[in-house]
This record gives sequence, C-alpha cells and structure tokens, in this order.
Amino acid sequence: VLTHHLYFCMRDFGHSVGEDAEIYFSLFDSRRGQYLSERFLVRISKEGFSNYIEKLHSNCTIFTDLGNADLSRDLYVVAHVMRCGRMLYSDSGKNKAGSAVYRRPHGVGVLPLAEAAQDHTEELEMTFKVMIKNVLSSLHKNSAL
Repeated sequence: VLTHHLYFCMRDFGHSVGEDAEIYFSLFDSRRGQYLSERFLVRISKEGFSNYIEKLHSNCTIFTDLGNADLSRDLYVVAHVMRCGRMLYSDSGKNKAGSAVYRRPHGVGVLPLAEAAQDHTEELEMTFKVMIKNVLSSLHKNSAL
C-alpha cells in the first residue's frame, strides 16, 4: 500500500484580526463531507506575528498516511480562524485585570489541494482568503469558493 504525506507550513498570515488569534488547519473531504485529519493549531499575536519566533518550526505539520484514494478525492485544507479576546471588539481596548478571554469565530479559509495532489515532488506556495461569515459551520461546503 502506497501512502503519501503532505508537509504543510504556514509562512505568513496577512489578515488582521485585531486581537490574538488561533488558526486551526485540517484536511476536509468534500465528497464524503467529513474531515480526514486532526486539527493543527497556529497562534497569532494581536500584532500579527505567529509564534515562529519562539519555536522555529511551530507553524509546520505533516498530514500523514494519505492513500491514492485520498488524493483522488476533492481534498481541501480548511483554516478556521478564532479571535481570542474580549466578547466585543469595542471592549478590546479596555485592559481590565482579571477580565475573561473568549474564543470567538472570526472567519474561515478553504484551499483546494487538487494542484498539490498532481505535483508530488515540488514545493508549492499557495494562498487563500479568509472569509468572514456569520455561518462558519457550512462555509467549507460551498462549492463556489
């Protein structure tokens, strides 16, 4: 049985959230309507920097054990962006000691992997937009993306 691995590295996050953020990356099979991987977390500070300064390869992961059948499917990398801070944006500037930090959905990005599945040896640099929507749970199922 031949298996493939996908090395994933987030090099830049050019979307300003305005607060600390957490980005969860995972593989999604659109034909079966289910995720194929666990979530991979990258933390971004409110200044827009990820934690790569602290840990050299903390923005990279390997999605393992992808078979030929997995690569022939409609695979996507889905990025769920969570805002970490005050409940409302208007409260973000207020710095109260002991104030609670909330994780709120901010947006989602979807990247098709069809191009990467065809080229097995080369490193590809790909970008995708973060869509800010009210209904994040079904945005990755929208074929118009």
